[in-house]
Amino acid sequence: MSSSTILTVDFIRPVYAHELYPGDMFAFFGAPRTVLTVVDTDEVPVSADLTLATLTLAGCDRPLALPDTTRLQALRMVRMMLMDCLLCGKREDIELDLPRCGEPLALICGAHGPEPAADAAPAAA
Repeated sequence: MSSSTILTVDFIRPVYAHELYPGDMFAFFGAPRTVLTVVDTDEVPVSADLTLATLTLAGCDRPLALPDTTRLQALRMVRMMLMDCLLCGKREDIELDLPRCGEPLALICGAHGPEPAADAAPAAA
């Protein structure tokens, strides 16, 4: 049985601070070479209009508090998603690093792998 095929589009959008999870890596647009790794996250409501995303970062003594709508450049965001096969509807968990692999649009499960070419030689027994 062949593996699944996933159709993706490039992940070019910025992410917001509240979208980050432990293990994610990001940079500020003004400092793209400074890679930061999230160890833990929390959200602190300050008012009806403002929530702070509190990010504990690897190598930093204190958590970083940012408005939850702060735009960041994602460098690593591994996410597990449940998708349905376009052809048979079978549900399948997929894991993608969004900045590297792209955002998923569609899945074709491994049961629908490519057919052998008509002119291909038969397999030896």
